[in-house]
Amino acid sequence: MLINKNLKNILALWVSVIVVGFLAFSIIGSPFISGCYEANNADKYYQYYSNYPWVFFILGLGGIRCSVHFIHTYESFFVVMATIAIAVYTWRLWVSTNRLWKASEQQSKDMDRAIKASERSAQAAEISAGQMGLAEQREIRAYLHVLIGEGGLYQERDKGFKFVARPILVNYGKTPAYGVGYVADGHILNIPFAPGYKFPKPQISPEEGSTMGPTQNFTLFAGMQDFVDDSLVENIKSGIDIGFFISGTIFYRDIFGKPHYTHFGQKISWTPDGKISGLYIQGENDAD
Repeated sequence: MLINKNLKNILALWVSVIVVGFLAFSIIGSPFISGCYEANNADKYYQYYSNYPWVFFILGLGGIRCSVHFIHTYESFFVVMATIAIAVYTWRLWVSTNRLWKASEQQSKDMDRAIKASERSAQAAEISAGQMGLAEQREIRAYLHVLIGEGGLYQERDKGFKFVARPILVNYGKTPAYGVGYVADGHILNIPFAPGYKFPKPQISPEEGSTMGPTQNFTLFAGMQDFVDDSLVENIKSGIDIGFFISGTIFYRDIFGKPHYTHFGQKISWTPDGKISGLYIQGENDAD
C-alpha cells in the first residue's frame, strides 16, 4: 500500500513537470512571442513591470519585454487560472482533512471497542477465578521466589561503595502477582552462626508496588547501611570465617486477592577473579 502511494506521488510529480514544461515551451515558441520580437511592440509595458525584477528573471527564456507584453495582454486569463488552481488546492486539502478526521474517528471507536473487550475479559477471568476450588486456586496462583543474582558490589570506601547484592525475584506461578513489595537488608556475620540465630523478619509490610506477570522477574536491592572496617573487607569477600549475608521478605497478593509472603536468606561472596558466588541459607528461605 505504501509503495503504491509513493508511485502515485512520483507519477503526479512527473506529470506536473511535463505539463509545465510543455506550456512554457509552447508560450516561448508561440506566434505571439515571435510576432512580438519582430514588431518590438512591448516597450510600453517594460516600464510597467520594471519594479518587479523577479518577473524578468522567471520569464527570461522568452525575452523579457515580449514575455511581459504576453502576460499583460492575457492578464485576465492568468488570474482566472490562478483562482482555479487555488480552488482545486483548497478542495484537495478539504478532502484530505476530511479523510484524516474520519480515520481518527474510526481509530477512536476501535480503541473504545478494544478497551471494552479487555474489561469484559478481565471481569470474566475474575468471575471464573472466584468460582474455582482451593486446589485449583493453588494450581494457578502466583508464586514468587528469590534467586541469587549476578550483580553486586563489595566495599570500596574511596569510591563510596558498600557491600551490596542484587538478588532476582521471579514469578513461577501461572497468574500475575499484585501489589508486590519487599524489605531487605544486609548483615556481616561471623561463620558459623551463633546457635539458634535467625535473620530478623520485618514486623510490617512495605508499601504496595507493581504487578509481576507469570515468568516475569525483577532485580532487588539488599545491602549494608554502613561501612565496615576496611581491614575486614578481603575476609568478608572470601566468606570463610566472616561473611556478607542478605535477608528479606516479599509481600504480594494473588489473582484471588489473598496475601502471601516469601522469606529469603543468602550468603554472598566473591571469587578471586571478582565474580559473585552465593549460597541459600538453610531455614531462611520459605514461603506460604
